[in-house]
Amino acid sequence: MKLPLLFHIMSVTVALAATTHTSGTNTSKEQAKALIDKALQMTDIRISGSPPFRLRAQVRLSALVGPDLSGTYLLEWAAPDRFYEGTSFPLFEETQTAQGDRLWRRRSLPYIPYHIWQMQSLIPSYPGLSLAEKSKVGKIREVKKDGIRMLCIETSYEETLKEVCLDPTSGAPLRIAIPDLSLTYEFSDYASIGPKVFAHRRRLFVDRKLVVEIRVETIETGLSFPPERFAAPAGAQRLAWCPDEARGVAQGCRLATIL
Repeated sequence: MKLPLLFHIMSVTVALAATTHTSGTNTSKEQAKALIDKALQMTDIRISGSPPFRLRAQVRLSALVGPDLSGTYLLEWAAPDRFYEGTSFPLFEETQTAQGDRLWRRRSLPYIPYHIWQMQSLIPSYPGLSLAEKSKVGKIREVKKDGIRMLCIETSYEETLKEVCLDPTSGAPLRIAIPDLSLTYEFSDYASIGPKVFAHRRRLFVDRKLVVEIRVETIETGLSFPPERFAAPAGAQRLAWCPDEARGVAQGCRLATIL
């Protein structure tokens, strides 16, 4: 019988934690890379073959001057090449609709404000969790921050350092820090979505200042979206785009021509 992915994650991480505690030495770099790879597998709810879902979230952006901004985020996902994404803030609206090798975008401004771009990179992804092909992976060390025990792995790519910290029991990412860019991502309030887990609270700190906070309100599964949900919206711009092959989309797709 095939055991659930979460069982494997728990078995590996508990064993690693025990090794670190009893021997006082770090585990191998191969085990560290395996933990990061498994963390990616267990949290990617958009991989090919995953069930369709609708995600709604509330977002708060901390402005450098003036009051904070509150907005909403909506993602209706049927497949890696069929989804609708909507972002709504005061004075800024954006929708993106994908169907096959076509992606349409409609914006209320000719550009995207920087903090909103940061927000979009934070959901539903885990920025910095994946490893580039030539990344160097360090060993695992056990740390405690704000009373929370984590297994942390230092990685580097070219000249950029990164630290990925995982829950020692579940294997889910809790904290990803990129010191050279003064960026720290934090993930909490995990809940199961089928065989996957998903962080319902996501925060981005820049120079230790909270600039983006996302709270997922609902994630609905077991949905069936009508084909017209992913039709080209009126007034939208068609973009050059190719579905993410890493998530199992058919290879060899062509970039759409910008109209």
